[in-house]
Amino acid sequence: MTPGTIVRRYFEEIAEVINVPGKPDLDKAKEIMLRHGLVPA
Repeated sequence: MTPGTIVRRYFEEIAEVINVPGKPDLDKAKEIMLRHGLVPA
């Protein structure tokens, strides 16, 4: 995988989960990452 294979939609989706007041929903972030072929560490 290269940085060019991570599409704009991934960043839009992850931003919706991370940029919230309080604690982000890490399970939702993990789901998004897996859907886009990334493996959370």
